[in-house]
Formats: sequence, structure tokens, C-alpha cells
Amino acid sequence: MDDVVGVKAKDAAGRFVAFMVWGRLFDVVDDRELLDLVRDRSSSFAGAPMTDFRLSTSLIEISNHEYFFESLLWFAWRPIPFGAEYQAWRAETRRKLIEDGEGLLFLGSSVG
Repeated sequence: MDDVVGVKAKDAAGRFVAFMVWGRLFDVVDDRELLDLVRDRSSSFAGAPMTDFRLSTSLIEISNHEYFFESLLWFAWRPIPFGAEYQAWRAETRRKLIEDGEGLLFLGSSVG
């Protein structure tokens, strides 16, 4: 269930913030490339500069962030094609994420 993952970080004020992103676009085991991309892109979001990036163990870990449910719906409206179309989808989605940041959603800070 790592199709969509959460990434936690600390913003400039030391508050926990989170992101939601497609999980298996780079490597299904090693999360370094994904975390590096989120770290690089984070400078365009409120609270930058951010530090201490890490992959959440589960989406429940980031479910208390301000825009969690809106982000979850964004991903739910874009189902992953499986089978013959998967590799093309993965390559195109990875390209959009790298070039435009599409598919990296900022959830804001925790609200509880």
C-alpha cells in the first residue's frame, strides 16, 4: 500500500508539516530519491526552509494535518492504471513531478 505516501518535515518555526506524493515512482524500496525531490521542492511552500524529511510509516501518521483529506481526494480521483499501461503512467507521472511538482501536495501543519 505504498502507492501514495506521506512525508513529514519540520518547517522554519519547528512545526511538523507534511506532504502527500505518489510513492513508487522512483524505487519501490529506496526512498532517498523521493525524499530528495520533496526536499528540493519544499522551498516553494509556506514554512520554508524545511528540515528533517522522512517517509511516514503510514498515511495515518499524517492524517492530522490541515489539508490531509483534500489531498487524499486528489489522489483518489487519479487512479493508477495497472497492467500494460502502468510503466507509461509511471514515467509520465515521474516526469510531471520532477518538472512541475505535479503530484506533490502540501498538507500544512498538524492541527491537533
